[in-house]
Amino acid sequence: GVLLSLALVIYRNSIPHVAVLGKLPDSDHYRNVSRFPRAEQDDHLLIVRFDAQLYFGNANYFKDNLEELAVEKGPQLRTLVLDASSMHDIDSSGLHALEEIVEFLYSRKVQLYITGAIGPVRDLLYKSGLMDRIG
Repeated sequence: GVLLSLALVIYRNSIPHVAVLGKLPDSDHYRNVSRFPRAEQDDHLLIVRFDAQLYFGNANYFKDNLEELAVEKGPQLRTLVLDASSMHDIDSSGLHALEEIVEFLYSRKVQLYITGAIGPVRDLLYKSGLMDRIG
């Protein structure tokens, strides 16, 4: 029982939920397009919420997932907004994954914006120099 529970916790943390967000018609609210099919998306914009801390156990999953979503959006994508409101911590592997995403998006002429980051996460992003690179 204990080993199974531990394995489940590790699995859930290594492959967390990722939501693509869209704007609900006639409102200023953005919701998960999988749960709210009426939520509208813009061809030039991708808004993604990562529902976990970003650490060594899920950093590659995070990077691969964001890159895949950007590729699926196509060459018309110009802006990726990362809703970091669910990220309560980022370790050095997570920061490295973000740096790789910035480079990947830059090569595709896509601007990254990070929104909703709580104070400690925002502090890490600034201390690492990542916010200066994003612009």
